Amino acid sequence: MIEELLSKRKQIRFFRNDVIPERELIDSLLEKTFNLVPSKQSLMPYHVHIFGPDKIDEKEKLYYLSGSIHIEDSFKDTHYNTQLKAPYVLVFTQRLAWPNPMVAKSILNGLNFNQCDPATYKKHKTGPALEVGMFMMILTTLCMANNIDVSCTLCLPQENLKYKEQGLNFTDENVIVSMSLGYEKDDTYIKAIDNTKPNIEEVLSWS
Repeated sequence: MIEELLSKRKQIRFFRNDVIPERELIDSLLEKTFNLVPSKQSLMPYHVHIFGPDKIDEKEKLYYLSGSIHIEDSFKDTHYNTQLKAPYVLVFTQRLAWPNPMVAKSILNGLNFNQCDPATYKKHKTGPALEVGMFMMILTTLCMANNIDVSCTLCLPQENLKYKEQGLNFTDENVIVSMSLGYEKDDTYIKAIDNTKPNIEEVLSWS
């Protein structure tokens, strides 16, 4: 069942705004994902900022910022990254994690946890990014099981200053990636005509 679901995943460009998933359903899927997703020491060193259907202006600014990271203007005012105007847009950022009892005890015993260190946590991006990927994959599976379409957007500035310049003050942290949820509009997914995967031997090998 999971294989069948994920084989149908598409990168949606345009989402419907006349028919949208209920807020209660989205909340339920997010809560299930939170409960299912693994995390090193259960610290979850990231934050999920949720922009709902009412945050139209904010999502327009995210769309603008997705084009502004390119030197050329070819991404501005085009269909690229219009998924950032979906009914629900999730922006993942880093987060200074608060030590749980087990980690707090380890810290007292002299161990260092970068995720919980205000002086160093922003320098360590790989762990949070990996965990965000797992969160997104679980949420994607749950969404598809409920006939909700998804897209991902990496074309966003990392520095929070860029967002503040546009009046988006939702975070003081580095942005990792975003994810869009809703219902596809008129068969507008990105068709992989030339975007074929490499041969499996180029990616997988037994050592």
